[in-house]
Amino acid sequence: MIASAGLIAGAVPLSRPAIAQGKPEKLVLVGINAAIQGALVDEVGPEFERKHGIKVEFNLLPLDALSAKLRAELNAGSQGIDILQWNPDMTGWLAPHLEDHAKLLQDFGSKQPDFDWDDFMPSVKGMASYAGKLQGIPFRVTAPVLHYQKELLEAAGIAAPPTTFAELRAAALATTAAGQPGRFGLGLMGRQGAALVVSFAPYLFSAGGRFYDAATGEIFINRPEAVAALDFFGGLLSRDKVVPPEATTWEFNEIIAGGQADRYAMTVAFAPYGTLINDPSRSKTGGKWAWALAPGAESLSPST
Repeated sequence: MIASAGLIAGAVPLSRPAIAQGKPEKLVLVGINAAIQGALVDEVGPEFERKHGIKVEFNLLPLDALSAKLRAELNAGSQGIDILQWNPDMTGWLAPHLEDHAKLLQDFGSKQPDFDWDDFMPSVKGMASYAGKLQGIPFRVTAPVLHYQKELLEAAGIAAPPTTFAELRAAALATTAAGQPGRFGLGLMGRQGAALVVSFAPYLFSAGGRFYDAATGEIFINRPEAVAALDFFGGLLSRDKVVPPEATTWEFNEIIAGGQADRYAMTVAFAPYGTLINDPSRSKTGGKWAWALAPGAESLSPST
């Protein structure tokens, strides 16, 4: 049974095979191949090896390939993975393969002076748990914000970032019309899979909708708020043509690359992506971005 990396990204505990061998020569971490992993590979891994004399081998894959690999190897009883990264949508099917992290917290958490489990929000703890078992330590939890190129909005006659869906649509239409060939008003992640859900979620939540009731399991996606949010989200691409057409192939890395390549003027995406798209050493648009709360359907209140 494997000790998982936590929700979204990795944790430290050893798997039972590694524990049985005493101090291992290396640990194998299987995770998501994303731009955010630079610090993990370049800084955390080498620092862990320096402190403990144990090399960390990283096997980072696109999300779909990661899910397929984990299903195949874990169901086959593989002992070749010590740490894994997983998303909340994997919680149920990973449950039989993961250690109970409550004991790991008790054994190791108290030894880390800067770590306090009470610092984690109850909702985050809940996403890392299944059937009463804590099966990961949340490592990276973030929220979507509006990323926008201020100069492009101003050039299109827009003085302030949009705060409602109507204002966002108007700004996307204006910046698309005023922009250079190849630049659109809005970027989104449209490839079928987890990235599409993540890209749509802030529109759903900002419209007052939800996917389901966590307590009862009731599905909410057909409720009027959710239907309206999906119609607006899909219409930006299909009706308004304010989204790059290749966005239907975009996932997490592509939304970052699109911002760096000046393919869009605005996007609603994870807040840390701003660091990557605004870095002049990596991005054609470095230094041009600003940030605001994600627009709500009628006001900012659902986004706060």
